Amino acid sequence: MAARADVPRPRALSRSRTASFFGHPPGLAILFFAEAWERFSFYGLRALLVFYLIKHLGFSQPDASQIYGTYTAAVYFTPLIGGYIADRWLGPRRAVVIGAVIMAAGHFLMAFEPMVFPALALVAIGNGAFKPSISAQVGRLYARDDPRRDGGYSLFYMGINLGGLIAPLICGTAGALYGWHWGFALAGLGMLAATAIYVFGQPLILEAEQEAHSVAPPGPTSAGGARRSVMGLLVLALVAVFFWTAVEQMGNTVALWIDSDVDRTLAVGTQTFEIPTVWFQSLNPLLVIALTPLLATAWTRGVKPGRHDSSLSKMIVGCLLAALAYAPLAVAAAAGVTGDLSLLLAVLFFVPLTLGELCLSPMGQSMFSRRAPVRYATLMMGAWFFAHTIGNYVAGYLGGFWSVMPKAAFFAMVGAIPLSCGLTLVVFRTGLERLFDTSLPPTPPRH
Repeated sequence: MAARADVPRPRALSRSRTASFFGHPPGLAILFFAEAWERFSFYGLRALLVFYLIKHLGFSQPDASQIYGTYTAAVYFTPLIGGYIADRWLGPRRAVVIGAVIMAAGHFLMAFEPMVFPALALVAIGNGAFKPSISAQVGRLYARDDPRRDGGYSLFYMGINLGGLIAPLICGTAGALYGWHWGFALAGLGMLAATAIYVFGQPLILEAEQEAHSVAPPGPTSAGGARRSVMGLLVLALVAVFFWTAVEQMGNTVALWIDSDVDRTLAVGTQTFEIPTVWFQSLNPLLVIALTPLLATAWTRGVKPGRHDSSLSKMIVGCLLAALAYAPLAVAAAAGVTGDLSLLLAVLFFVPLTLGELCLSPMGQSMFSRRAPVRYATLMMGAWFFAHTIGNYVAGYLGGFWSVMPKAAFFAMVGAIPLSCGLTLVVFRTGLERLFDTSLPPTPPRH
């Protein structure tokens, strides 16, 4: 028996070498498509919710907006609680399945008018169990020093945006043409698809986890080292709060700027067409989907084992790129040009902003999966998502200054926020790296 324990798992190793998902463990494909379908259901419901409340249930616009805001806040807050429950009792695998089933029930109940509030509560609760657990599982596919981890989280992030891109088109169109219940039903079916993919794909996930942890470097974790790692991760979560404060202006004040100051007329042959302002919001997920495979491949090839905290370097670059995105907007506003700005200026905003998002958001998940103490791995992933909640709230507060400040000053102020975060990380990078306990072992799989 002792000799057998020393023998590698040839079957697992063989399959991972002969089958891959863009050079990553095949289990990542399962998590990718499960997350894509889960986001399809989430964004499908989100696209319908306000219109359903106003046009079908008769709510006023302020009441509908308040319900929407409360629901979205709950969706990003519950992963903090769900992560704790997954770590303490359920384990991430059970938490994903239970959360998926609860979310599917919530989506289907949306079709019944008296059940709208219980349905939204179910979706929020289910998301709290599902979201941090499946994100933490991506990290378990890799050994702690596997250079593919960052690229894996980037591909996973592409799945999120893929679901978010197609959901409004499919669920929104079905709701508008055939009735609200059809849109909600499609969202529920998307959640069932996510559940089925995840459950039936378990062999590939387990196989990758077993291989990753069979080659993981050993090393016990001290209590002091764990505390230092948590402190470092909370610092990164705080950076994420300010980063999302700037990025989330994309759908708020930047959308207002595009509507009022950008010439959205597009000539097609002898015809002219005015691009709807809302279409510009599709640029971000489209760019995420287009750029992610390139970045993931480049990062996988460019990062070598043993190079410390390349994720942190990318997060710094992400902050600086987000700041850069606001520079042309501030310059154009300072020049006093209104109403006829080129479409190219809007593109010059979205490209660096999206690149910055790809450098920070999936890299943050990668850092949290690699550096979080074993017993708090899913909880800490929930804390990362909670930072997005706070960032959304601060972004809304900051947007209130749009109508009382000169536009050039407003864009400069917003751009200065991620710039300050990036420069702060540069200055204190050495101290931040010392907070991380490099002896932390990877998170072992729980069932």
